Amino acid sequence: MTRNRFFAVLGLGLVIIAAPAGAAGIDGTGTVGTCPTAGKIGIKPPLVFAGTSPDTLKIGTKTPKLATCSGGTGDGAHVLSAKGKGGGPGMNNDCLGLQGTMSNTLTLTVKWKTDGTVKLNASTITITSETGGTSTTPPNHGQFDVTGTVTAGSFAGDNVTAHIVTDQDLNEILGACGAKGLKKITFGSKPSKDDLQIGSGSVTIN
Repeated sequence: MTRNRFFAVLGLGLVIIAAPAGAAGIDGTGTVGTCPTAGKIGIKPPLVFAGTSPDTLKIGTKTPKLATCSGGTGDGAHVLSAKGKGGGPGMNNDCLGLQGTMSNTLTLTVKWKTDGTVKLNASTITITSETGGTSTTPPNHGQFDVTGTVTAGSFAGDNVTAHIVTDQDLNEILGACGAKGLKKITFGSKPSKDDLQIGSGSVTIN
């Protein structure tokens, strides 16, 4: 066997040996606990007063920098952060519909970052109820409490609850509704220079 051929065979062997390290993840079990969450909800068409058109929501979420998930059990104890993307149909584009309970179904795909002990497959989360209201901390911001379940992937069968306080206060929200329409809602973003009252978000999976 020539020297070049020897190293070619040896290289092939190394690839075969190393292949399991790149294997697909597992469907994790246990609970994730609570993850601080920031994100954006895009709304199309924008919300206006007395709107009657069906709307679509586009949602992106992530665990903020320097924050980490906590309280997990089983495979979920190794989760450090999460990143989600998805959406679905809203009720209609009426701004006043943000108050009270809504029953539209939203679907998100959530990817998990772990401490390296396990590699987890993504989760499909189906949200089936959202209740809008007014926050007390910080005061006079919008807030939403949502519930759902993990319907596929890691942590399938677990319950999902989330509490979101908008970065925008009610004056900003209502002002947008009365102008060109409310195109997006954000939560957990960095405060601006002139606004120390800022929103937040958290998601619990158990």
